[in-house]
Amino acid sequence: MTIGDVTQTVHLPPPPKTEPKRFTVPYLRNEFFTGRDAILIQLHDTLGQTDTAALSQSQAIHGLGGVGKTQTAVEYAYRYFQQESGYDWVLWVNASSLTLAGSFGAIATDLALPNHRENKLDENIAAVKRWLSTSDRWLLIFDDVDDPDAVQPFLPNAPNGRILITSRLPRLERLGVGQSIALDTLAPEEAHTFLERRTQRDTLDSPEQQALETLAQELGYLPLALEQAAAYIQTKGVSFAVYLRSYQQRRLQVLEKEQPQMGNYPASVATTWQINFEAVQASSPAAADVLQLSAFLAPDNIPYEILSLGKDHLGETLATALAEVAEDELIIPELLAELTRYSLIRLETDDRYSIHRMVQEVLRDRLTPEQRQQWLDRTVNALNTTFPSPEFKNWQRCRRLVEQVQAIDRQQATETLNLAFLLNQIGYFLYEQRRYREVKPLYVQALEIRKSVLGEDHLSTAQSLNNLAELYKSEGHYRDAELLYLKALQIWQLRLGEEHPDTATSLNNLAGLYEIQGLNKEAEHLYLKALIIRRYHFGEDHLNTAFSLNNLAFLYQSQCRYGEAEPLYQKALKIMCSWLGEDHPHIAASLNNLAELYREQSRYEDAEPLYWQALQIRRSQLGEDHLDTAQSLNNLALLHNDQGKYKEAETLYLKALSILFGQLGENHPNTQTTLQNFVYFLGQVMIAERTADMSKHPLTQDVLAQLQQG
Repeated sequence: MTIGDVTQTVHLPPPPKTEPKRFTVPYLRNEFFTGRDAILIQLHDTLGQTDTAALSQSQAIHGLGGVGKTQTAVEYAYRYFQQESGYDWVLWVNASSLTLAGSFGAIATDLALPNHRENKLDENIAAVKRWLSTSDRWLLIFDDVDDPDAVQPFLPNAPNGRILITSRLPRLERLGVGQSIALDTLAPEEAHTFLERRTQRDTLDSPEQQALETLAQELGYLPLALEQAAAYIQTKGVSFAVYLRSYQQRRLQVLEKEQPQMGNYPASVATTWQINFEAVQASSPAAADVLQLSAFLAPDNIPYEILSLGKDHLGETLATALAEVAEDELIIPELLAELTRYSLIRLETDDRYSIHRMVQEVLRDRLTPEQRQQWLDRTVNALNTTFPSPEFKNWQRCRRLVEQVQAIDRQQATETLNLAFLLNQIGYFLYEQRRYREVKPLYVQALEIRKSVLGEDHLSTAQSLNNLAELYKSEGHYRDAELLYLKALQIWQLRLGEEHPDTATSLNNLAGLYEIQGLNKEAEHLYLKALIIRRYHFGEDHLNTAFSLNNLAFLYQSQCRYGEAEPLYQKALKIMCSWLGEDHPHIAASLNNLAELYREQSRYEDAEPLYWQALQIRRSQLGEDHLDTAQSLNNLALLHNDQGKYKEAETLYLKALSILFGQLGENHPNTQTTLQNFVYFLGQVMIAERTADMSKHPLTQDVLAQLQQG
């Protein structure tokens, strides 16, 4: 008897039906998300409502790592999911080339497509693309695209939904994006609000509020950096003021004490751009050196000419790459393209670019002390070559470069003659702009370097002494100025002789100081001596001779020697016009002086057109808030006061005083002189019984109060 196996059929229940996921964003909504309203509206306006024709089936937001691209896409997804004008499906793909295929194929599971468990990855990818081509009201987000060519095969054919891409890359035409939306840092107000909300500190006293605002500025309003700082402040319970002081001392060391906790940032500031830095170094060492140079400049509006003109001081790699830059204008844009590829820099108009200050921080932090010193000194030398002579014709170029020079860490730079020369040049330019508060530290350091390197009695040291004396004279520090003038004059006389043109310049400047102090006899002697030297060396019709004639005329005018002053003014003006043209600031000064001469003689019809011409030149060439413009306003107000045109005088006085208070402060001699003029004017007005109209102005009220107290 044979015993066989008994078979029994078992009926298993079918697997439970999987419900498709309509929302696959892998991140929670950030409760501290702040700002970006305009970007979100722009995104939705561009993509359009899903039941209407869209401006574009695809749109992208691009920007620097850490600027909040992913967070903006997350907020957009939550904001418009299952809204009438939004999307019934939101599907998320981690689009980094390392995770792209798997993340896209996983959508088959999310959508519970047929056989998604049994299918191979390529079959699931094909199934997802078919679903996208036959369904509608969906939003497909490709997050963190680093290779457009890798993403292109995953785009659905004839899509009926919308595609949103986030990337550091600004150019995504291969993915159907005509022009992506640049995501910048937060606006200052948004950054302030974020820090308050993230740290849950709704009420701050004034010092804390100021510390918060300063911290946001120092972090460049970068969302990632703000999150790291806020996470530490919230976790450790420290004040904004304490954190700020610590950050200002140790920078990235403090910021890196806390990793980002909110916002789904994959890395901290110190490591966010590391892969990009390495990619740039591998593809273009010269572009990597541009990045290193940029770390030691002011972050905004870096002019291309620092590269083109300073190339020989920037190391062999950059010098070689830029060797033909004078013949080929495309060399610099092509170099910078390697950096814009990862949004590490932003191109500006007028051949300039910008870099975020936190990128600068990380770049500097990666260098050894020796490398930092090398790049700082390279920057100084390149700027020294690039910064032009600060004469009037070069002012526009100087303005492009002045912030870059001011950004140099002068205390860490090697104190070379190149640094001293650069500081002297920018100091002179700022002096000509009457930005006196910025000038002194530059002049002082230049002088100290020249003394140390060249000695106390070198001609360059004399130049620095003279320039610092000019500043002291302008600030009303006459005794300090005189000591420096005399020392400079002694050096020039010793090294160049009594009759040298540079000696004449020193005599002229010292004479100007004596004139201000009312030492007219001493001033006249020096002015005449300088004039004789200049006539001998340059001739009657030279620009330097004209300056001496003008100065001597000004002295004679102050002594009411009008008959002697007028022909000198007229002669000086004629020479200056022939050398400088009609619109030079020196012409405005000469016109102003001659107009003053006429006003003092009550020749108002002769004075007024000259005053207006001088004011027009100064407004045009120097700006509305320049101190020389204030002088013209004051002098024209004096004329109108003399003419009884009180309303016109009031407007001019108040504008002049506003400039002087802002630029020089209340106690500067120039401010005091204009205040005295204004007080005299108020007296004239009160005599004319017109005080009622004027008392409404705050400054007028202050001066009237001083009058009542006096």
